[in-house]
Amino acid sequence: MHDSASEWVAEEIFHKTKPSIDQLAKGLYGQTLIDTEDAPVAGESLFPIKGKQKYLAEDFIWQSVSGHPYILPLYAKFYNSNKFRYNFISQYLPMVNLRKFMKTHKVLQTKVCRVLTSQIASAICFIHNKDIFHRDVNSKNILICSDGKAKLSNFKHSVVR
Repeated sequence: MHDSASEWVAEEIFHKTKPSIDQLAKGLYGQTLIDTEDAPVAGESLFPIKGKQKYLAEDFIWQSVSGHPYILPLYAKFYNSNKFRYNFISQYLPMVNLRKFMKTHKVLQTKVCRVLTSQIASAICFIHNKDIFHRDVNSKNILICSDGKAKLSNFKHSVVR
């Protein structure tokens, strides 16, 4: 059962009608999938171990902060009853996390450091103004897009004060 029409559309597109879905990453709580054909979207499929309450909390927080230019936007969410998994659909851009970016570039120019720091600080101030605390800001959860913008991601450990 879906809560909204957009959740139904997300499941139909992402899990039932797309032969071009590839696994991007897999971790303890779930896996990240990418549509390699049409739309630039990625989906996170969460294993049941994470639980409905944790999923709902992450969903609420991610929706609350999704409109900021330096936060990875959430497009849709749905529950796949056939696989008992909770799913998020977000923007997919050719990007790399800050950790890999720094390993590749070794030394960053001061101007680049200032710009990236300013963007992430802007995202953190934005979520703090909503009484939300990320609790896991690190170089793996900061994505660097091909246009040079930083995006804060991964709201699994976030809390509302």
